[in-house]
Amino acid sequence: MKSVYMYYIDNMSQHDIAQDFHFSRSKISRLLLEAREQGIVQINVTTPVTRCFDLEQQLKDVFGISEAVAVPVYSTKEAIDSALAGK
Repeated sequence: MKSVYMYYIDNMSQHDIAQDFHFSRSKISRLLLEAREQGIVQINVTTPVTRCFDLEQQLKDVFGISEAVAVPVYSTKEAIDSALAGK
């Protein structure tokens, strides 16, 4: 799937890819979605902050609230440095 490579690796816009292939932008969008659904593309966000997002969603679900904010707490300088470095 060349369009997938162009989008995710070459960072081309869906519009530009559509023009190259003479497709509509929505066709490219559907191809990219299909690639994700088939496991061709897997998106992985690796940061400790994602745990906060999960916790926020759990809080909203459990308590039936519309908004929740969870803030990470770092107990050591190493943990802070690691978080700032995106590890």
